[in-house]
Formats: sequence, C-alpha cells, structure tokens
Amino acid sequence: AIIVIIGCAAIWSFSGSTATQTYLCSAPAGSKTQVTLPDGSKVWLNGGSSLAYTNQFNNDNRRVELHGEAYFEVQKHQGKPFTVHTQGYDITVKGTKFNVSAYDNDPISTTTLMEGKVELSDGKQNLSLAPGDAVQLDKATGQLQRYATDGFADGWRSGRLMYPDITLEQFGRVLNRQYNINVHLANRQCANMRISVMLQNNETIDEVASALTRITGHNITRNGDTLTIQ
Repeated sequence: AIIVIIGCAAIWSFSGSTATQTYLCSAPAGSKTQVTLPDGSKVWLNGGSSLAYTNQFNNDNRRVELHGEAYFEVQKHQGKPFTVHTQGYDITVKGTKFNVSAYDNDPISTTTLMEGKVELSDGKQNLSLAPGDAVQLDKATGQLQRYATDGFADGWRSGRLMYPDITLEQFGRVLNRQYNINVHLANRQCANMRISVMLQNNETIDEVASALTRITGHNITRNGDTLTIQ
C-alpha cells in the first residue's frame, strides 16, 4: 500500500494488462477525517469509518463504497452520477449534501438529506428523498422507512451528538467511535435500556460516564480504555 494523503492508502490489483488502483480512506475510532475526491466532492468520515474508490472514478462514473458514517458535499457533473454503495442499498445523486450512517455492525442504516435530491435503491424498491427527509433500513427485515429529520444528522462533525431514543448498547458503539474506548456491558439486562442523550460541549469520556450513571442508575467505571457498565 502507498500512502497518498493522511488517512488514505492506495492498493493495486491487476487483471491482464489493466491495473486497477483502489484508494481506501479511513478514520480510526476516536477521530474524524476529511477527504476531497478527484471531482472536487468533499467527504467527512466519522470515527470507525472507511471510504473506497478506484482510479476509474470520474472517468466512467463516480462511485464510492462506504462502511460507517460520512457526510457528503457532492459536486455536480453533467452526465456523471455520484453513487454511494453501502451494505443494504445504493444512493445515487447529482449534486447535494447528505449524511449516511451505515456501520457494518449496526442493525440500522440511515440516510439523511440536507440539500438537493438523492435516490435510494435496494434492488427491490426505489425511494426519492427531498431535503428534510431521512430513510432508515432495518437490516434484519430489509424494510425501508421514510421520516422527517431533526436536522442534526451531521452534528458529529462539530462534536454535537443528539440521540433522543437510543439503546444503551447502541450508545456504547457510538462512544467507541467517538472516543476510541471499549464499552463492556457487565449487566446484559441493561443492553436494551432506552435513553435520551445530547452531547454538544466536547465532553470528555469521564463526563459522559458520569452523566450516564445519573441517567441510567447503573454503576459505570473506567479503567484505561475500557468503560464498564454494571
């Protein structure tokens, strides 16, 4: 692999006389990375996320593959659609701003549109989104659900996280991505406890743990990079 920019690497594969170069850009847990694609489109990657595209990008069509969460600002190029491939569905755009959360180990994938227009396709149905729309995919059932967004889907870019209804287990995965910390549920009965959480002042992990103790009533301790909920 050849390091081309911070957070990105180039990988070569060969088929006959044709070489395909794949660029893999990633943001480790606890960090965020901004990537500018060859067409001028900008992508912000949340912690624990990766984005891949090949050297054919912007020649045939503009296609990227996302694992995790990213915010996109896509440049318009006539006749060259921009496609984001995720686990579950593809998102096709011409020029717009939107957020995609599609972590491999999350039961739900969500696409939220801020500006422009996007189309989602899972191979069985197509959905068009207007600004203010969001679509959730339940990976277990394959069901797509459209709803009105609260407008804060990309708050993670500035450290503002809002979860009005999230399970403690799901929030543990959020903490892992934001703070690069392992969350251990010693009491599995609390995994499905639903909580409402808002982070907006760049709280430290210790401040978050203290707040969770008050919210849940569970004893929460930290030992190095492991947070234990009992």
